[in-house]
Amino acid sequence: MPVGELITFSEGDIDGFLDHVTYIESTSLRGGRNQTYPFTLEKRPAETYLVINLQRNSIVSPKWRVWINDFSLTREFRPTIEQQMGGRTFSSVIYDITPVVKEGRNEVSLSSIGTELTLLELSVVSIFRGEGFFTKYSLKAGSMLLRAGEEYAIRGKGTGYVVLRSNCRTRLKAFEGDRVLDLALDPGEANEIEVPKTDGFKLVHLGESAQSTVAIPLLYWMEVTEPEVELGLEAERTAEHIKLEVFNNSDSPLDKVVLSVLNNGITISYKVVREMSARSSLVVTVPLSRDVRGSLVVRAVGIRGSLRKAVTKVV
Repeated sequence: MPVGELITFSEGDIDGFLDHVTYIESTSLRGGRNQTYPFTLEKRPAETYLVINLQRNSIVSPKWRVWINDFSLTREFRPTIEQQMGGRTFSSVIYDITPVVKEGRNEVSLSSIGTELTLLELSVVSIFRGEGFFTKYSLKAGSMLLRAGEEYAIRGKGTGYVVLRSNCRTRLKAFEGDRVLDLALDPGEANEIEVPKTDGFKLVHLGESAQSTVAIPLLYWMEVTEPEVELGLEAERTAEHIKLEVFNNSDSPLDKVVLSVLNNGITISYKVVREMSARSSLVVTVPLSRDVRGSLVVRAVGIRGSLRKAVTKVV
């Protein structure tokens, strides 16, 4: 039976969607130096949570400080959940930061002095209201340890995001409905799994060593109903310019459309069009310099909430 615990810090449903930015590269916070982690919010969220997973070798609580933009969130180390395993202390600190975030670019800054403190994962997960979307969700954090031969399963339909860490080189199998993935994990490195829409999900640790463990520190599970996005793209090229016409053939408006033109793998034009009505079209003309040679790759990405629809043409 797995040891440790994943706690549910938010669960429910919303006429909207979820988005997250997650950093998984472990970093030492010792020395008082600020570590900064940016994230961008396209609009005001209904809720935003900050999840910080940490590890230390001492049972003594560290001294640290957390900032959101110019706001000092805390100087006190008060874990939401803390577990001692294998001589190490694992802490998950979870904050509702909805009141202090803003639309646009935000930053989380961390620093610590004294006790050796290692940041394992930092995740900002936001819940947005959005017309045409409906999402049932369950957000979990902590440290669930799978020893060799043990498994962890989720029953029910949905999509997911899972982070895994191992203390040694080992193997897992991930069962996503009828699809099976073979995973190889290296010690100390985090691995992310984006689980596509499935009827169930299961992880099985195939390690042979009794000391081998695989940790699950983050698990976001969602069942999403989303609107259809139908995007069309036409491109007409002359010696002086390329004319792009984008069609939103959906019954729903788009939040924005991102247009890019590449020549030999290099972006020569990039444009963002804010808002595009349902059943509408737009025209963008991109001038071409004389040194542009060969074919051009044109890409249009229609964005509505967490949904992306891309169309590519070569001209």
